[in-house]
Amino acid sequence: MSKALDIPSLKQRLAQAEQELANKIGHDMVVKQGMETFSAYQKLNLSFNLVFRPHRDRLYSASVWATSAW
Repeated sequence: MSKALDIPSLKQRLAQAEQELANKIGHDMVVKQGMETFSAYQKLNLSFNLVFRPHRDRLYSASVWATSAW
């Protein structure tokens, strides 16, 4: 029997390939979850800036005016 058709070595190669695939799938899931989290953060940040930016600028101007030396 040739080395390429040796059952124990084929089983070992199959187990190694399954482990590598599991690692790749796990890595891809972590990356995907990270991207989804980052995307949600960007959306939240954009929403925050759209809602509060005009007020924040107005409040900053008022505080500078109120604390400026006469």
